[in-house]
Amino acid sequence: MTQIPPVIWAQRKDKIFITYCVENVKDPKIDIEASEVKFDAVASDKKHYSIDIKLFKEINPEKSTKTVSDRQIELVLKKQEDDTAFWPYLTKEKQKNHWLKVDFNKWVDEDEDDEELNILSFKDINDLDVNRELIRTKINTIFYITGYDTGLNAIKQNIIQNIIQHNIVPFVNILYFFNRKKKLYHYE
Repeated sequence: MTQIPPVIWAQRKDKIFITYCVENVKDPKIDIEASEVKFDAVASDKKHYSIDIKLFKEINPEKSTKTVSDRQIELVLKKQEDDTAFWPYLTKEKQKNHWLKVDFNKWVDEDEDDEELNILSFKDINDLDVNRELIRTKINTIFYITGYDTGLNAIKQNIIQNIIQHNIVPFVNILYFFNRKKKLYHYE
């Protein structure tokens, strides 16, 4: 009996991510066309999975890629060159499909996609009106983009930089000023 595999998806301005959540698939048949993606495979437990997804808009099949692993099959579908708008749906049918979910690990909102490269700047932390939610979002994004350990190191480095810049440097300047004044007026 043929089953529909669980599918998760996400997108960026220029590409669509589709992941088929099936394990131990041998020789899957994946056909990427401009307006449709066809998937057919048999898992090691003899379950047969098959689905044809009619895409919301056309993609570029030549520039799209697929990766097969033991746990899942990932497709990165390149949108057409002139299509940089976010798709409201993955499929042409505007209905909720029980087999289709959002891949929140890869998902980026449309307005956040432009800011992805600027997310590591912490210039607004120095403002007096620090928006805690913005900082929390930036920290979570750093962890997502760079991984937990790398993100933690980036945050530590940024905190140290801010401490030095806003506390130690002014303190050294004050010491230098008073030390210089002491020499000018011969205080001892």
